[in-house]
Amino acid sequence: MHIPFISKKDKISHINTQNTLSNETLRQDSNNDKIPDFLQREHYASITNSQKDFIRWESDPKEEIEEYIYGLKGYDFDVKENVWKPVSPPIINDYGINFVKHHLRAVINKHSMNTSLSEEDAHKIALSHSLSFSRNLKYRKKIYGIHLADLDPIVDGFDNFITIILCKSIGDAQRDHNDKRLSMNYSGTVQPKTV
Repeated sequence: MHIPFISKKDKISHINTQNTLSNETLRQDSNNDKIPDFLQREHYASITNSQKDFIRWESDPKEEIEEYIYGLKGYDFDVKENVWKPVSPPIINDYGINFVKHHLRAVINKHSMNTSLSEEDAHKIALSHSLSFSRNLKYRKKIYGIHLADLDPIVDGFDNFITIILCKSIGDAQRDHNDKRLSMNYSGTVQPKTV
């Protein structure tokens, strides 16, 4: 076996080049955020963050609530132009819209979804909120600019939202789903594995 001869000068030159390159790599900060570039790997997607984003998208009812509120205002979403367009007169005025939002906020939130309720409690809470909501609308229909015939769709939409959200918390279902989704050995199903 032939070993090439490397002079002492070549060794020193090689070591200096290595040190310079490694030091340069450590100090390189192309976006000037005081974090070396070798510690930032933007081209690698974070599995945890993408899972959290997916969970948020999966469990966040913001789009559906927006659609419900805009529907009450008489708007419909035009997919081609990506805007809300008026298609009918509003069935409730701005005072009523604020009232609806106030009631929705009390029930539809991350705490409601991430709590553990029994099935009976979830339905009792949903019924309680629905009754209070419909009673208030009935007695203040003139203030909110609602016709009697429009009460049912408004209350039904509200009732559907809160029932679905509270059902996510039955037996800690939403939190359990999130934990299984975020676990590193997630196999694509949220059902418990049978041995």
